[in-house]
Amino acid sequence: MRGRAPFVGLCLSLGCFSAVAGAQGPAARVEDQGPRSRPAPRELRIGTVGTSPGEGIERFLPIRNYLAARLAPADVAAVRIVVAKDLCEMAAWMREGKADLLFDSPFPSLLVRRLAGARFILRRWKRGIAEYRPVLFARKDAGLRVPEDLRGRTIAFEEPFSSTGYFFPKALLRERGLRPILRKEGAPPLGPEEVGYLFSASDENTVVWVLRGKVDAGATDSESLPRRAKGEIGNLVVLCEGPAFPRQIVSARGDLPAGLLEEVRSTLLGMEESEPGRKALDAFEKTARFDAIPEASLASLQAFEAFLEEELPPP
Repeated sequence: MRGRAPFVGLCLSLGCFSAVAGAQGPAARVEDQGPRSRPAPRELRIGTVGTSPGEGIERFLPIRNYLAARLAPADVAAVRIVVAKDLCEMAAWMREGKADLLFDSPFPSLLVRRLAGARFILRRWKRGIAEYRPVLFARKDAGLRVPEDLRGRTIAFEEPFSSTGYFFPKALLRERGLRPILRKEGAPPLGPEEVGYLFSASDENTVVWVLRGKVDAGATDSESLPRRAKGEIGNLVVLCEGPAFPRQIVSARGDLPAGLLEEVRSTLLGMEESEPGRKALDAFEKTARFDAIPEASLASLQAFEAFLEEELPPP
């Protein structure tokens, strides 16, 4: 996930929900100027999160341009891209009507839904992948076979906002009765039910750390593990595989007008049916298509949403 800062832990520790509910936040960074008031009903704003507004805008230009052209007959005056510095700010913008859509992975999407009442409307096949599963893995020669074997051990997570590299694997450990805790230098020995975790900053680092013995286990997704391990995949064993989740989710702010919401939804669903649509999809990070979120995937998301409630401080 390019251009992001490790903000989730900070947001949670500072009471992100309270901040979003009570603060107005800074003006949005957009292509021309930030929103100073609630946008006109027929202006559409695509939200994304990152520390580099220019990069975020460039990444979303193909989908912005396609939506702008297709929605113009529906009296959508403009489609703009707004770049928030973190998910707390994005949630605030959705609550205030300064962002209308969010394209993101499951954990950020769940968080924004929790904080801003956003609605899940579609699944995005980013880089041609419809869904993926979180996996916990270790070296075969480490003697670990199930998650419970990680008691008193250390695991590598990717980053604090990662869906399959942090949030879902952490929840899987909690489901097994384990207590994941952030491992800091000079910390006391781990307790009998504790699993210490470190952040590796990338899936590639996570796999390397496990293979080189820097940590006892790692967390990633079912698609990344064989690709990152390459010829050394035979030296690894999967301890646990979680349920399937959408690779990415398209969310809309909760009070987006029904007519505009349906125009957006039908436009995205129809992209693969035309040559201009297929070209825009390919330019948008090799997206294969947009489709409805399967019921099984929605059930998986709802099951992990309870864990998110435990992670967030009370409003």
